[in-house]
Amino acid sequence: MANINPENPKYLEADSWLVVSVTGALIIGAIAGLILWALESAYVFH
Repeated sequence: MANINPENPKYLEADSWLVVSVTGALIIGAIAGLILWALESAYVFH
């Protein structure tokens, strides 16, 4: 991941837990969205 704030090298270290949790939430949300989309598509087309 690119360092957003090069002047402060500890920036990413301090916020690493936040980055991990946000990334995890986005991944979970994307998977849930795909599942819901697939279910809706199945109901619409069948």
